[in-house]
Amino acid sequence: MLALFATATLVSLMQSNTPHGWVPCDDPITTACVRTDDAGNWVRFDEGANEITMTVLDASSGEARQNFSTERWQNRFQPEFRDINQDGLAELVVPTDAGAANLTWSIWQWTEERYALAGNVSGLGLEYDAETDLIAATARFGQASAIQQTYRLQPSGLVPVYDLVSELSDGSCELTPGAGFADSGLDAEALVTQCETELKAP
Repeated sequence: MLALFATATLVSLMQSNTPHGWVPCDDPITTACVRTDDAGNWVRFDEGANEITMTVLDASSGEARQNFSTERWQNRFQPEFRDINQDGLAELVVPTDAGAANLTWSIWQWTEERYALAGNVSGLGLEYDAETDLIAATARFGQASAIQQTYRLQPSGLVPVYDLVSELSDGSCELTPGAGFADSGLDAEALVTQCETELKAP
């Protein structure tokens, strides 16, 4: 009984720090709870059978300002606010599917006073290179092939910069430039050479 009372008291104290008695999210984010983002918004998360719905709430009135959903076929991984390009404003990163090795994320960014879908990315993980200002995800295909896809996050969304395929079987790499490659200042030949050198290293 004492433990139940202590739990109820803790929940009550946590709710007192949120507008309208909203239930704050724990880590990881669960369902039917709220969390603030870097723009000062309150966002509620609600899970359905095959989707997750995010609602941007008005702290004063408690009313919904925006409601958006994404299909979600795996619920082992929870959404998170994560600054994927290190600009000081976290994006909303929602895992939507998980295969044998790779995970797929929906990336939502706060722009023009609302969340907009920046794009979908698949791979083993999301990385950021401060030197090139690129977001990268490397996906595995079988035991011998991998592809690194790189992007730059713009107000219009994720802009593909290049795809780099590496073949472990013969140590070769092939680069395909994307829409943002010409403005990246990168050298395609140098990237391929570096990739092949790393593959052949002992």
